[in-house]
Amino acid sequence: MARRVCSEERVWIEVLSSEGLSDAEIAARLGRDRATVWREKRRCGGGDSPARLLPDPAASLPAVGRPSIR
Repeated sequence: MARRVCSEERVWIEVLSSEGLSDAEIAARLGRDRATVWREKRRCGGGDSPARLLPDPAASLPAVGRPSIR
């Protein structure tokens, strides 16, 4: 059974990708197949990026519905 990509590997994928390494080079360093690295980058955008860890600013806004016409 294939092992899943852990959060530490996702961080490495993001860091190495930002340094300009190819998917094949990242995969070789992590001991993974390059398709696995490609899928993780596509699925997660390279891993747990700091921007995605921040709360969604729109979530704190009150819900606004359509005005009622009476």
